[in-house]
Amino acid sequence: MELPESVQEIAEVIGVESALYLISKLPTCEVKDNPSHGAKHRAGGVSTRVILYVPKKLKPNHRLVQILGEERAQKLVEGFGGETLHPANCAGHYRRWRNSEVVRMHSEGVTETELAQIMGLTRRHILNLTRATSAPMTAAND
Repeated sequence: MELPESVQEIAEVIGVESALYLISKLPTCEVKDNPSHGAKHRAGGVSTRVILYVPKKLKPNHRLVQILGEERAQKLVEGFGGETLHPANCAGHYRRWRNSEVVRMHSEGVTETELAQIMGLTRRHILNLTRATSAPMTAAND
């Protein structure tokens, strides 16, 4: 999976899955794109970004510890302590990972209700994801 450079830096410290999970749990802000600064959108477009301040020292109840656990949060502090990071939001990457995890966990016997609670989705959404992958494939000539 190719990640934006701003996310790749974080993934090198805490791993791809943890980086995507972290970014998915952080608040986003809207930013007006500026095509002269390499934005891929037309002039006047808006994109969402994540702003992440990594403290120099962690307190046990810090949000990073709550999201990542103490070990990974400490790795972030060691790699980026005192910095404000601006990673891409990676919403599409996270959704693809989350959906594949739903399918994997369901195939291992986790119920739709449990998956909905774990992933913060509705049971209907879980059913739609698991049905889409478990539908039998038919030949084009059938």
